[in-house]
Amino acid sequence: MRLFYSLSLLFIWFELTRGTNNEGQNGDRSETVGWQSDPNNRGTFTLVSSCVLTLTICVYSAMHLNVPRHGESTLWFWMRTLRWALLGIFGPELVVFKAWKQYLSAKALVKRPQNRSDEHAEEPKFSRQRVFPWSLVHGFYAGMGGFTFSLNDLTTDTGASILKTDCKRLTLTAQGVALLADCNLLPNIEKGDLDDKSKADGLSKFITCVQAAWLLLQIIGRLVLHLQITLLEINTLGHVLCALIIYLFWRYKPRNVFKPIELSGDWVGPLCAYMYMSSSMSGLTRESTGSFANPSTEAEMCLLAFHPGKPCDHSSTIENCRNAGTIHDPERTTAIVGTDLQPNKKGIADGKSNSTFTCITTGSFAPRTASGITASGVCGMSGHFDYADESQELGTGRQLRWCLAAEAVCTYSAIQRRFATITHTSQNGHSSTYLQEHQPEELVQEHCSNWSTKGLLPGDYGLVMGMALWSASMAFGGIHAAAWYDYFPSTVEAWLWRCSALYITWSGLVWMLINLTAQMWKPFDDYWNRTRLLRFPFARSTGLVIVCGVCGSLYTFARMYLVIEAFISIRELPTSAYQTPDWTQIIPHL
Repeated sequence: MRLFYSLSLLFIWFELTRGTNNEGQNGDRSETVGWQSDPNNRGTFTLVSSCVLTLTICVYSAMHLNVPRHGESTLWFWMRTLRWALLGIFGPELVVFKAWKQYLSAKALVKRPQNRSDEHAEEPKFSRQRVFPWSLVHGFYAGMGGFTFSLNDLTTDTGASILKTDCKRLTLTAQGVALLADCNLLPNIEKGDLDDKSKADGLSKFITCVQAAWLLLQIIGRLVLHLQITLLEINTLGHVLCALIIYLFWRYKPRNVFKPIELSGDWVGPLCAYMYMSSSMSGLTRESTGSFANPSTEAEMCLLAFHPGKPCDHSSTIENCRNAGTIHDPERTTAIVGTDLQPNKKGIADGKSNSTFTCITTGSFAPRTASGITASGVCGMSGHFDYADESQELGTGRQLRWCLAAEAVCTYSAIQRRFATITHTSQNGHSSTYLQEHQPEELVQEHCSNWSTKGLLPGDYGLVMGMALWSASMAFGGIHAAAWYDYFPSTVEAWLWRCSALYITWSGLVWMLINLTAQMWKPFDDYWNRTRLLRFPFARSTGLVIVCGVCGSLYTFARMYLVIEAFISIRELPTSAYQTPDWTQIIPHL
């Protein structure tokens, strides 16, 4: 980051110093040329091809996408790669932001096993301890969808799936893998095996760094000799510096991993059912109570109550829904130990008092409220709910799913700590006590999206790091604003460039101030997070949504214009833009 800021400030200072000596408001118009051939000096083709090559290899080699969804075709893979390449060209700051979020999540996940072992040393352990420690490579691999549960064996006697999904596997998110860490179930994987899965090529990265260094050296030489620097070179420089930041964040993330590691064992069935019920894909539809319709999907767990001591009616058929064998890698590159855990005897804390339930060895789930009525509670939600699984009516599939999830609650104290005690008093004065999960998390998904941050762990110093990243966005805009006095084919193009660069710089400043305010004022941080996660009725955040929509549209236009203008401006350039630096005037020599 320091190198990025240093290079940006150095370039801005040189450009402004050189630009103030130009004549007029739009650069020096004395001698301009169009297309230039290559033999004598650098030509138009050499200029364009060098910048396009540098831009392409920097953007492409910096992309480290997540594991694709199951059954994704080769054509769809390349289409997804092309979309992210275009995003890297027109909005490199957004890719930097996603890389930063994934880095914070991976770093938090690596710290999770050590923190849990220090805080809860009495947790049940493996019959065999993990041999290989977790690194950032493990953290990135877990967050990119590298671990999955197969659903082939989670079926009823009739062959129907006990989960309400058509997918063949469930992908664990970073939050899901963190729960495995809390339960002492992290896979035992050597770092070298994950590096072997990665398709990252050291030679291609070396060539990329050499090409980027050559571009930077050329720009420095032209600045020193006061030769014209084209807008295309300035735009490419901004992308190269953004790619450098992306490299720093994603340097430990495996690249182009297509097949995840499938987890199996006796423990998979209960945890798979519980994670599914705690995730939004389990399918509860919530309608907003605001003025605007804002339907969203909430976890099945939100309307369920756990009753300790009440046995499950289908406990005798649970064994038919479990996987068999040990945890394994479909590509047979990793040996992972299985588990031999005993039911946990540790109590859970009461959500309203200091009392605890102890020795929870049996329990079952049941609906907390009737379908289709207003509900509110620990999950912090209110509104009209409908079961997406109403067709089963408490049939075999749903009952087996609830029994498996109840077994997970009874076995692992880490899951029990996610619940709070709720006392409900009916209209006739009858009171009942049950357990309900505090706030369901996104533990499993069909696949881990490259864009969405759902399922990622919040990292330490996120707001401070956010300020630094938006400062990088300001520097990116500042690099383009430094070309204020450069030559433009027309005055309209010059002012559109200047306004776009200033708007990008201003946007970075505004978001940096928002991050600073959120860090210093907790109520604002809470309001912003609830609005961002759509937990407020839409009517209460309409103004904020409209402002963000307008500002985002202007930002998109500004970013696209800078890229387009960088290419179309080469139709007319000063003659000095095609002169090559005389390195004997720059490099000290005897």
